[in-house]
Amino acid sequence: MISPPEYQLFDPQVRLEWLHRRKQGLGASDAAGCLQKSSYTNTLLLYADKTTDLIDDETSEWQRWGLRLERAIAEDLAESQAGEWQVGLAPPFQIRRHREHDWMFYTPDGWVQEGNSKGILQIKIASAWMLSKWEDGPPEEYVIQVQHEMEVEDVDWAILLVLFGSFESRFWRFERRPKFVSLMTEFEWDFWQCVQRREVPPPDETDHTRKALKLLYPQAKRESVPLPGRLIEADIRLEQIKAEEKALKLERQGIENQIEYCLGEHEQGVLPSGDGYTWRNGKNGVRTLRRFERGSTNGDQK
Repeated sequence: MISPPEYQLFDPQVRLEWLHRRKQGLGASDAAGCLQKSSYTNTLLLYADKTTDLIDDETSEWQRWGLRLERAIAEDLAESQAGEWQVGLAPPFQIRRHREHDWMFYTPDGWVQEGNSKGILQIKIASAWMLSKWEDGPPEEYVIQVQHEMEVEDVDWAILLVLFGSFESRFWRFERRPKFVSLMTEFEWDFWQCVQRREVPPPDETDHTRKALKLLYPQAKRESVPLPGRLIEADIRLEQIKAEEKALKLERQGIENQIEYCLGEHEQGVLPSGDGYTWRNGKNGVRTLRRFERGSTNGDQK
């Protein structure tokens, strides 16, 4: 295995500088967000991240252990592919930029050498229960990420290595896809131009947008502004939704009251269908109504 240079894993100052530099362009993990294919962000939240001064410099235990485990995960790959690959790690928080587009960069985890050919190594850790979601291959956002990395580094292949839980590791090899990379780069460039011109992307219905709006507009000005006419229909629909929600809440409460009334002092009741409800006292003494399905052990049926 190729030995990496000496470095400190968790140098706070190095990480803080890296976070600031990430605002100066688009990294590999940003690529899926530009294509609206990320589960972690959307274009509006990504825009907020690039245009505001807020830096999230907290390092979670998950991130810290991920860095700690990278060497062990890479060594396992090197051992399993002994004689075919040489594997090396890159220093953490390193930024490598595109040969032509200085706004396009990535932070390498490591490298894989196969004869005279060099590929990128991307390492991730995931919970064991996520393994089933990867059975048909990595999620699209990670495929986009490694395509971005290959474009920046100008290599033709990459290895995505994932540790699931404590002991299950798998890897996937990806070849560079020039047509996709060309389209991806166009999307990224268009988004980066919006950042440069301070053109705010439109909102959507996700929590990413709610978070982005709080970042972009943290303080209210004591002013009034005319709203566009297109919001008239949205306003009418919003009031309808509120009324429907209120009615549904009352309907639900009424049904739950009927069930609790029929249960009385008993903690469990079973419907003719076999489904049923429990109404048990919690640790705080308060009874909570819960539904269980036929054959479920949640009801502890006897």
